[in-house]
Amino acid sequence: MHICAVNKNKPKQPKYLLNMKKITFILFALIAGTTFAQTNNATATVNAEIVAPISIAQDNISLDFGKIALTGADMWVNVDNTGVRTFQDGNAQIGLNAMTFPTFTVTNPGNNTYTISKAVVSEPGAGLTLSNIDTGLTGAQESNMSTVKIFGVGARLNITDATAVVGANNAGTIKITVNYN
Repeated sequence: MHICAVNKNKPKQPKYLLNMKKITFILFALIAGTTFAQTNNATATVNAEIVAPISIAQDNISLDFGKIALTGADMWVNVDNTGVRTFQDGNAQIGLNAMTFPTFTVTNPGNNTYTISKAVVSEPGAGLTLSNIDTGLTGAQESNMSTVKIFGVGARLNITDATAVVGANNAGTIKITVNYN
């Protein structure tokens, strides 16, 4: 009598079935592992405040140093932001006519902080340069100004070649820009 019988006639499973079983087991393990994973979330609040644009306008007067009688080859004439004209040699009689200075109006509808910048865009002509642009403001940044700010602009006219400019009516350009901070 035989205690243990071996079935030699049992067919072996093809290799592709064994591979399919392995693949199925691996997929099941991956799927089961992801069902136990945790998910965390965080949120952020999004805000925006829309403000009206800031604007600046020139009040239709140019920076005019007036007629200047030359006293030397190198000299300067200054007009400050309030319209006071001074000369390098202190002789106020050099200016032969009245000068003008522009004012600008900044409209700041939201009463926000802003910056005023200034630059020479073009020089008045040969032998003339502009420098020391004067707005009279205490700093580059105006903090919480009122909704309307009016200020004058002056500059220094440097005359470096008197013979090049005699008889000429010279014009240059100064640019004043405002931007919200």
